[in-house]
Amino acid sequence: MATQPLLYTLHIQLEPLHFNPPIWRRLRVTGDCTLRKLHHFIQAAFGWHSSHLHEFSDGVSRFMPLDAEFMDMYDDALDDRKTKLRRVLKEAGRLRYLYDFGDSWQHVIAVEAVEP
Repeated sequence: MATQPLLYTLHIQLEPLHFNPPIWRRLRVTGDCTLRKLHHFIQAAFGWHSSHLHEFSDGVSRFMPLDAEFMDMYDDALDDRKTKLRRVLKEAGRLRYLYDFGDSWQHVIAVEAVEP
């Protein structure tokens, strides 16, 4: 019997967290969403065009595109296309999302709710 997918409500806020007013978005995605898909959802929500590298981090592992061109630079990173949200983000958990390694747009992704 298949389990019902979980729906994650995520609060994604641009750092520094003390921007006034804060810059944030709320997204709802399933736990089966890959981190690569989440990247594209974040890009659309913030009005960006996915023209720079990105990385997710849970404090232990890094998840990013594993393009052959950059493999030697990021040999400890995991493939964000193969990593599902439910594997790295638990209820009340957090992830960091870095977009554009030059300008370093840092984001905090916090779980607001997980529901069936």
